Amino acid sequence: RANTIHPPAVATAMITNAEFMEWVAARPEFGDGGQHGLPVSVVQPEDIANTAAFLASDDARYMTGVTVPVDAGYML
Repeated sequence: RANTIHPPAVATAMITNAEFMEWVAARPEFGDGGQHGLPVSVVQPEDIANTAAFLASDDARYMTGVTVPVDAGYML
């Protein structure tokens, strides 16, 4: 099986650090492009982990070749 998970920004050290916040503050136009369809600022790591666990489970045994956006509506 080949399935992929497509997250947006996830609340990990990759985006929750002083350097990234400084980079975003210096680029106000960046904030305009990072809006989710749902009222959340970032996706939580457990949301991605839960999706991976589902895809690895028997419940998803007939799923193959899918892309799963766990992005709170970011791509809307």
